[in-house]
Amino acid sequence: ERAGWVASGSCRVESVADHTFGALMLATIYLPDAGEIDKSVVLRMLMAHDLAESIVGDAGHDGSAQLQEQVRTYRMLAASGSYQGAESLAQLYSDFVAFADQSSPEARVAKDFDRLDGLVQLHMYRQRGVYAKDEEWLEALNVAIQTDIGRSVRDLVNSYFKDRDILGSWVDSFRQWSDSERSQSRGTDLD
Repeated sequence: ERAGWVASGSCRVESVADHTFGALMLATIYLPDAGEIDKSVVLRMLMAHDLAESIVGDAGHDGSAQLQEQVRTYRMLAASGSYQGAESLAQLYSDFVAFADQSSPEARVAKDFDRLDGLVQLHMYRQRGVYAKDEEWLEALNVAIQTDIGRSVRDLVNSYFKDRDILGSWVDSFRQWSDSERSQSRGTDLD
């Protein structure tokens, strides 16, 4: 389970696998196949970033001990990459370090897609009414997204959920009105 959502008191929380899949899907859908950003590198970085979390758990925002454990896990994987047939494990470590250092445009885009999945999850939790500090996190996520493509996708996500919030409010209002009308008509029928 993702540490931030657990700490927030959310009910069914997103797992590391859910988060990884969500971030990968957003990047797969919204990143162009050709352009200045190498899509395959971004996808690899997203997987590498969350691989250690799937082994040792999510470090959350203040989990420096778990982060150190993730680094140790990656070093072990990188060392394993020296074995015949496991060379790509060393690449995973390089991708993890590049993501952590934000040392390339691909790393910054990958970080934005990591955050974008958090934004989608936040909107979903808000719709269920299970997350109390939503405005604080919403603002923090919106500000944290740094790349042009990340901001474009952020705007699409926010617009989609804003429209759903408006529609949801309208549907709720209609249901309340409809229930009120039904109860009034039942009262009239009884007279």
